[in-house]
Amino acid sequence: MLSARTIVLCGVAVLALILIVLRLREALRRRAFVNNRQPMSDDEFMKALQIPPDKHDMCTSIRNSVAKIIASPRELIHPDEPISTFVGLGFTLGDLILVMGEDLSLEIDVDKLRETVLKHEAKSATCKDLLMMFIEHQCFVRTE
Repeated sequence: MLSARTIVLCGVAVLALILIVLRLREALRRRAFVNNRQPMSDDEFMKALQIPPDKHDMCTSIRNSVAKIIASPRELIHPDEPISTFVGLGFTLGDLILVMGEDLSLEIDVDKLRETVLKHEAKSATCKDLLMMFIEHQCFVRTE
């Protein structure tokens, strides 16, 4: 019969193994993401978005924040990329809110965000959809 200590040690070992496998999967996804794309300059990115110049700073900020969250150069973030790709690399809207708040002294209008996110299907949304969602609905507000 197994002792309680042996059972606990087996449980800890299984949890450790699961964490290692999850980290390895994320690292492999990140490597595939980085290796399978061409860099896109900020000018190319903005041209693809087709938005007014007064919105470029906010888009650049969001692009930088997404890149920071998924630990990727921002030049690899393309407007037509499905958000589900970023989710597979560790991206969450919660992280985006935190990073935007820390880096840019912005806070989120939670009611607007909730209403806006409910209007979009996360699985089919692209990076451009995410950017436009935040810009059009003015979900971020300056705190300074």
